[in-house]
Amino acid sequence: MDNKKIGKLIADLRRKQGLTQEQLGEKVGVGFRSVSKWECGKTLPDIGIINDLSKILGISSDELLSGELKSKEDNNDKKKISPKIIITISILTLIIIFISTVYTYEKNKTYTYRVSSIEKEEYYVKGTATYNNDNISINISDIKFKDKEINDIIIENYEYSISIQDNLVFSLGFIDSIDYLEEPISIDKFIKNISINFVNNTQITKEELIENVMILEFKFLTEDNQIITKEVKMNLSNDDK
Repeated sequence: MDNKKIGKLIADLRRKQGLTQEQLGEKVGVGFRSVSKWECGKTLPDIGIINDLSKILGISSDELLSGELKSKEDNNDKKKISPKIIITISILTLIIIFISTVYTYEKNKTYTYRVSSIEKEEYYVKGTATYNNDNISINISDIKFKDKEINDIIIENYEYSISIQDNLVFSLGFIDSIDYLEEPISIDKFIKNISINFVNNTQITKEELIENVMILEFKFLTEDNQIITKEVKMNLSNDDK
C-alpha cells in the first residue's frame, strides 16, 4: 500500500466533503493530528475504522486502501476477479488486521515499575511509575533523608523537580514567589507529609525511562534565607514487562 497515495485521496475527498481535519477525526473517533498524519502519508488509518472512514468519504474500503477511485468499468470487472486473487486479498487483509491488533495492544499497554532511590544509605525513596501511550505517571509516596543534621532545619518555602537525562519532566515549588508556607516547618516533617503524584506527556520512550536514572531535586528555603539543595537519584525496576 502506498501511504502517500492513500493520504492524498483522504485529503482530496475530505475537502470535497467540506470537512476540516478535526471534523473528520471526530466522525471516526480520532484526533486531528491522526488525520494530518494520514494525509501526510506518515501513518495509515487503523483497520478498525476503515469501513466508517470509507463511508464518510463516499468510497469503498478497497478504493481507500488502494489510494485511487475505481471507474464503473473497474467495478464491473470485480465480478471477473479470480478465486486466487480473492484468497490472496483475504490473506493480506487478515495479516493487516493481525499487525494492527498487535500494534494497538502494544501501544495501549500499561507498563508498571517500582521507583526506588539508588543511594539507599543516604536517602530512602519509594513509589511507582506507569508508562502508557507515551504518557508517564509517577507517584512517590515515601521519602526519607537519613541526614540527621538536615532533618531538623526549619524551612519557609520549597520546590522540587524530576528530570531524566537532563530533560525536566515535572517541577513544583514557590521559592521564587512571595507566597511562603503558612507556618515554618522542619524538613523532616515536610518530607513525611509530601506525596509527589503527577502525569506528564513527554518525548521520553519506555526504554529511556527504565534505562536511565531519574533525578529528584529538592530546594529548601530556610528561615535565615539560605537555600539548601538535596538531590536524590532514583531508578526504575520492572513489575510488568
